[in-house]
Amino acid sequence: GGSGTLEEISEVISLKKLEKLSGPAVLMNARGFYEPLREFFAKMVEEGFYEDREMKIMSFAPDAEKTMEILEEYSKQAYGL
Repeated sequence: GGSGTLEEISEVISLKKLEKLSGPAVLMNARGFYEPLREFFAKMVEEGFYEDREMKIMSFAPDAEKTMEILEEYSKQAYGL
């Protein structure tokens, strides 16, 4: 949850935007910890620094169960698993 994590989140978003990283980008938002980050992204869209479609790059999952659900759904669609 510190500065290293924030840097990694930014790197994943950049790689997804550049299409250098496939698959879902899921951030486990346990107890709403990353809600301020989601609000910051929304503010970036509002101010024109971020496009609305970029908000879909990162999924925020409320718990481990939902995180796994997102990853499993991707695996089914991408690999037929």
